[in-house]
Amino acid sequence: MTSGETVHVIIDKIYDGAVQEQADAWQDAMAMIEHATGGLVTLTLEDTRVGSVDVFVAPSLPPAAVESYSSHFFRVNPWLPLIPEHPGDQPLDGDALLDPHILLASEYYTDWLKPQGLRYAIGADLFREPGRVMLLSILLAPDNPPTDSHFALLRTLQPHLRRAAQVRRQLADAWAARSSADAMLERIATAVLLLDGGGRVVALNDRARRLVEARRGLDIDGRQHLQAAAAAAREPLRRRIASALAVGSGGAGGVLAVPCGPEEERLHVLVAPTGSGRGWLGIAAPAVAVFVHDPAATGRPSPERLAELFGLTQAEGRVLAELAIGASVQEVASRSGVAVSTVRHHLKQLFGKTGVNRQAELVRLVLQDPVTRSRRHGPGSTG
Repeated sequence: MTSGETVHVIIDKIYDGAVQEQADAWQDAMAMIEHATGGLVTLTLEDTRVGSVDVFVAPSLPPAAVESYSSHFFRVNPWLPLIPEHPGDQPLDGDALLDPHILLASEYYTDWLKPQGLRYAIGADLFREPGRVMLLSILLAPDNPPTDSHFALLRTLQPHLRRAAQVRRQLADAWAARSSADAMLERIATAVLLLDGGGRVVALNDRARRLVEARRGLDIDGRQHLQAAAAAAREPLRRRIASALAVGSGGAGGVLAVPCGPEEERLHVLVAPTGSGRGWLGIAAPAVAVFVHDPAATGRPSPERLAELFGLTQAEGRVLAELAIGASVQEVASRSGVAVSTVRHHLKQLFGKTGVNRQAELVRLVLQDPVTRSRRHGPGSTG
């Protein structure tokens, strides 16, 4: 009989695992269930619609057994097709679901359960929907058949497992959305910083991080507030951030040029409101987005992207990339090791495919489109 204190610890670990992003977050809880039952525990998502299974946790199951179950034996598991007929809020008993004689004659038993010294299976489904079920399974040896204490433990844990699984699924959606947003932020060909309702930087992409680390025009102070590196630009930037934070009062942020180097180099900065900045339970949420473009650090046009966008050959893409950074027809020919007449032929083809008639228009077409640029990784590379 499992003590009440142990059950409470297991329940605590079930809920702890529900809010952890790691795939094996329930490892500790499942290991404790193994110790309490003397069995091997698995936590799986079985999807009969696409013929796949995800084994999330299997503390003591050998990796080879996990792999063979995932690749084949779940398909011949005779218990799985019977689970939809069982009440979802009741523990599962393999021998009650399926005639033991059928099990013992099955490939699943003879080639997977038996070689591992296993015979019985009990468990609980954490959620089910057409074609999919998330299962907690406890696999038991022939000399350790299911007892009343096993089922009592499952009846106690199942409501908590089902609730924790629901919470984890909701959080997983949020984690996936955040991961997608982070990936998209990194793909933007511009430095981006997100500020909360107090004006503190709560997120920034790699381009912005490199810019701040190099102190090229912008900096983050000890309170995590964004500021201009040049003293003369600090107040104008602060006013625009304050305006964006006061969007409910009619503010809207604004644009400004921030000095970032010698020879009057300037960053082009756009400050725009995004939301209230007030998350649930006081958690900071983005309220302002700051977009930073560094004209001096615009990436070199990518020949591959140019070819894809305009339907060019690889040679035409390379010629267009060279022209866009200011090379003459003669320089392109010299760098490419081809005749000037060949480059002129490519240029004629480029006019026809891009719909422009002059070389200057061709260059402008490329440089005005951030999609055409490849990423740079220098300290001031902001796109």
